Amino acid sequence: MSIVKAYGYFFYKLYKFWDAASIPKLWSDWKAALTMDVLEVAFVFSVIFHYSNFTKKPIDFGSGGLSILVYVIVIALPNYFIFNHRDQWKEMVREFDQWPKRKNEIGTIVVWGVVSAVIANLILAFYLMSQIDWQSLKPS
Repeated sequence: MSIVKAYGYFFYKLYKFWDAASIPKLWSDWKAALTMDVLEVAFVFSVIFHYSNFTKKPIDFGSGGLSILVYVIVIALPNYFIFNHRDQWKEMVREFDQWPKRKNEIGTIVVWGVVSAVIANLILAFYLMSQIDWQSLKPS
């Protein structure tokens, strides 16, 4: 399976989750895309935190305005054009709905394993960051 198809399948599983969990069933496509955005940001932050922990150098995010702009441009905007623009997500859902039940069950396990791994990795990164005495690392 190509990376693009796997990315679309990840969206599909999140869409199916939100479609089943939402009452009323509104905007499941937007919820799935937002969930992907949040998971991608969590992954990027965990990588940054692990790097900071490894190098023992604190990270300065500045005022935060740039972080929001980068988020929109690098993560949210491409996801919008991949899934929501012109409702491309509908074709993805139709395609993956036709997959055999067993293949979809295995895909569900893989997707939720990835989601769990991203969340666990972020928690671990926060924990490791909390264990560093940053004040002792600053030059005197």
